[in-house]
Amino acid sequence: MIALLVSLIFGVVVEGPSLCPTPAAVEERLRSLASATGGGEVARLATGEGGLRVTLVRADGTEAGSRTVAGEHSCDELADAAAVMIAAWQLEGAARPRLPAPPPPVVVAAAPAPAPAAAPAATPASRRRWELGAGLGAALSGADLAPAALVVASLGDRLGLQARALVSGNRETALPGGRASWRRALLAAGPHLRSGGARLFGEAHLGGGLSWLSIDGEGFANAQRHDDLVAGLEGGLRLGWNRAGARPWLELGAAYWPIRSVVYQLPDQRSAALPRLEGRASLGLSYGR
Repeated sequence: MIALLVSLIFGVVVEGPSLCPTPAAVEERLRSLASATGGGEVARLATGEGGLRVTLVRADGTEAGSRTVAGEHSCDELADAAAVMIAAWQLEGAARPRLPAPPPPVVVAAAPAPAPAAAPAATPASRRRWELGAGLGAALSGADLAPAALVVASLGDRLGLQARALVSGNRETALPGGRASWRRALLAAGPHLRSGGARLFGEAHLGGGLSWLSIDGEGFANAQRHDDLVAGLEGGLRLGWNRAGARPWLELGAAYWPIRSVVYQLPDQRSAALPRLEGRASLGLSYGR
């Protein structure tokens, strides 16, 4: 979502595995160059033994320019140089005067003749447009611990939307004439906020939805089964390994049901309330691009 917004406003998406500078730092410099125009261009950053390699690919797949910034420079200097070169290539394509040279001193090595456009680079581990994941763990409700599972689907990178399905195992609540076996499954959706570093990423999410509650009476003279839909809230924190491909993570979360649910027996109406708060810990794996 963020990459699409930058493309619509500034006409270029910056991507690549470079950590110094990061694609986000170069995008920030491009915002200050109000004359940058275009549409659908992709700028790629790559670091190697020769220095920082900056390449701009037009919307039709042809290469607009490619340069290597060699020598010892700070990340800010490299970000400034990359932004100015990208903007200059855009202006050359629009038949406008070239922008002035970047303020920081840089040494630009001679580039080879343009080669055929390469395939798009893989999305960096810290920038993903979508992600699917699943996890297993345990859920604590009242004093009862039960196995739990969840499935997650996310859209967006740092700020996006997330849909979650959570299921916990059977629990029992005792009554004088028997016992009630019950279980819950919650389907929730809401925003998520993600921040990533070179090795780890963190995520916070919050959502609401509907929960399926199933209750089975056992040991009663006239045992019955009851199913119902109940509104529920869910949130949590996640810490994971920031890497390309599949990403393992640990998540701690909680679910809350605002409406009180009760099991009871007939004919004396003896009852017991089901816990409204559930804590959860899960280990899982996600994959996205």
